[in-house]
Amino acid sequence: MGDRNRVGWYEAFALLAGLALFALARANRLTFPFPWNDEARLYLPAQWWVNHGSLDPATVNAPRGIFWVPDGFTVLLGLVLRLFGQSIEIARAACECMVAAGVALFALEFRNISGSRTTGALATLLLLTPPVVFAANMVRMEAPVLLLIAVALLLHLNGYFLGAGALLFGSLLIHPALGLAAVGYAVICWALRQRESRERRVHALEWLLLAAVLLSWQSEGLHIAHNADLFRAHMLYQVAHKEMHGSLIARLIKPQGIILLFCSTAIALVMMRRRVWERVRDHQRFLGIAVIALGVQAYAVLGSELTYNVYSLSLAPAIVFCLVACEVRTAPAEPALDPARGGCSTLRAVADTQVPK
Repeated sequence: MGDRNRVGWYEAFALLAGLALFALARANRLTFPFPWNDEARLYLPAQWWVNHGSLDPATVNAPRGIFWVPDGFTVLLGLVLRLFGQSIEIARAACECMVAAGVALFALEFRNISGSRTTGALATLLLLTPPVVFAANMVRMEAPVLLLIAVALLLHLNGYFLGAGALLFGSLLIHPALGLAAVGYAVICWALRQRESRERRVHALEWLLLAAVLLSWQSEGLHIAHNADLFRAHMLYQVAHKEMHGSLIARLIKPQGIILLFCSTAIALVMMRRRVWERVRDHQRFLGIAVIALGVQAYAVLGSELTYNVYSLSLAPAIVFCLVACEVRTAPAEPALDPARGGCSTLRAVADTQVPK
């Protein structure tokens, strides 16, 4: 009874963390940031889709569609507007709820990645920072992507690797922030699958999720194919826009780039200490989490947008902090990620209630 009560306190903390983020965002809903033109480019197409059933919004002078971002966010936000009303306040409230739910999930996952409630709580505090509040208050893709990362990690920690990979690739229909992470995750899962002595059982829901993602990508691909010239023009615009942020060296010497180098070095040192290359199969959970964190962080640094700070300054450092803390807590003689053990050495599923102090 005592253990269950103690664990229950952490679940309460995770819920309070999500509520605290929602309260911080709501208190600054229309002032941090002030509504700006980037939101209009995303809100108005969703409103047009609700009212006209078309992805070719004339309200933003795009009678043939918008191709500098995927259509997933337009459809997702459109569904919210159809259900709850068409206003910028509703749109921002939806983003706040997504981020708040993501923070609560991350709090639970941080405890299980690190193997410590204290470390999990400290890592969660990194998600109650201005970059996350900023992301919650914008009608932009960062809010649903943050929630999708949390769900993908949840699937990964529970051993649903196909489902996690499908969700990562599905997130690209909303924003390409997880592009590097999705490719890296797929490579790791494919490489380790070749080393499996027996077939891993895949849940039926994972196949359904994969099928839904493939069908969605097929629809998006056909839309792009029918407007290939416009898609090419919009992509050239995006490339030119990104090049305005300076050279690769200039981006790496910014605080976000320096933090990426520190996180990459920390993960490399942990891999060296664990001799990951000698028993790669035993480290699938660690490698999957690391590639998701570093992948989204690298994209944020390369993209060098203010809105990406939620990844480079808050989320990725929090995940890496938990991975390193797990390594620090693991005795040298104990094999990391031993499937027969509990605690951080297996990165147990969130549902596990026996968490070390």
